[in-house]
Amino acid sequence: MYLVHLDTLPMQARFDACQKISQLAWDTYEQIVPVHGLVAVKVAWDRKEDFMSSPCYPAGCRCEFLGG
Repeated sequence: MYLVHLDTLPMQARFDACQKISQLAWDTYEQIVPVHGLVAVKVAWDRKEDFMSSPCYPAGCRCEFLGG
């Protein structure tokens, strides 16, 4: 499980990144804050390929490994 911080991206790019990630990830959970909108996405990653080197990882975004 990873937490990808999307706050460095413009709002439409955040939604686009979530859509792109969800095409390869086992599951995604959008983190929405009422005042700021979509700020991050939790990614359930079950592929052998490393998530941070995958083509769906949004460049320039901070990512934390949450375990799992």
